[in-house]
Amino acid sequence: MKRSVLGGLALAAVWGLGGCGGSMEAPTSKASPAPAAASASQGSVSSETPVETGRPERGSISAYYETTSRIQAETFVDVVAKGVGRCVSTHVEEGDRVAAGALLAELDKQEAQAALGQAEVQVRQTKSKYEIARKSVVEGLMAPVEEENARFAYEQALAAREVQSVQLANLTVRAPISGIVTKKNIQIGMLVSSGAPAYTIVDPGSYRLVINPPEKLAPRLRLKQEARVSLDAVQGEDFSAIVERINPAVDSVSGTVKVTLGFDRAMLDRIKEGAFARVRLVLETKENALLVPRDAVGEENARKYVFRVRPASGSEGDRLEAERVDIAVGLEDSNRVEVLSGVSEEDSIVVLGLEALKPGTPVRVTDSAQEIAQSKRKADEAASSIGEGAPSSSVRDVH
Repeated sequence: MKRSVLGGLALAAVWGLGGCGGSMEAPTSKASPAPAAASASQGSVSSETPVETGRPERGSISAYYETTSRIQAETFVDVVAKGVGRCVSTHVEEGDRVAAGALLAELDKQEAQAALGQAEVQVRQTKSKYEIARKSVVEGLMAPVEEENARFAYEQALAAREVQSVQLANLTVRAPISGIVTKKNIQIGMLVSSGAPAYTIVDPGSYRLVINPPEKLAPRLRLKQEARVSLDAVQGEDFSAIVERINPAVDSVSGTVKVTLGFDRAMLDRIKEGAFARVRLVLETKENALLVPRDAVGEENARKYVFRVRPASGSEGDRLEAERVDIAVGLEDSNRVEVLSGVSEEDSIVVLGLEALKPGTPVRVTDSAQEIAQSKRKADEAASSIGEGAPSSSVRDVH
């Protein structure tokens, strides 16, 4: 850059000297009008706005309600320890699948086993006394009340043994349902208290997606309605879901309706609880609709319009201009718009370059790739001409 600027200053100085002294004159040529004609031609081309065009096409289009939500399991259990003790073993980790009744963890059982053994001894003692008392009553050697007391003591010992058996069993943590372990809060050596959460298990078969459309869409909601779901946890693939339940009530605070979506059974193994989901609920679908790209449609004062390319009025040759046409639209999605009236399949409409147009603007039909290549070519030519025109001597003089 420094070389070109300095070279330009040197050239300006040389031409200045020529003008003052009269010793240097600008060369003249009979061919000089040619550049002027070329310049005029370039000005004519540059006055035309480049646009990309296309024709409306027939196809199917759907109207969607789009929102976001997170996958949640309707059936899940926080498994809590029922006993008190030090954890001596764990048998599952997060992500493991377990069946109902599967062993999850065990607490120290020494004290509970000793207490159960003591209760067993008490049961044998009271049972023996009860049998002796019963025989004695039969033989008339003991009053019936003594037999009743012995029986009560025996039954009490049986109940005490049952209590000790339950307490011993509570030191083993088991899965109450089948599912996937999503959280583990227990470690070997940890002192666990009764009621402390040890694991969380979710049933993947109960994965659902809850969305909350505004109440104005309530008349367009129905059971078995299809939705397309994309998950950040599963890149590059959409899942199909259907409406399983529609809450008949409208939330008075948010003004929305609770809608529950369910997944196909085969998809459930690939879904993760809590996964972020983007939902597109299909509200309506039309076949054989006349469609144009969304980028081709402009809006002003609540009126939609497109620009149609036509031969320039009052001109000869192939010059083109943009004609603004108001249109009526129907369904819209993220890429296309249904046109109900205003244009036909035969029309050539502007699909790129809409913002630079006004009614009657001269246009030149091109495409983005061609424009990029042309801009690059012009930039290369300009850089080349600057490099060739910079005198090397002027740079040497500065240095």
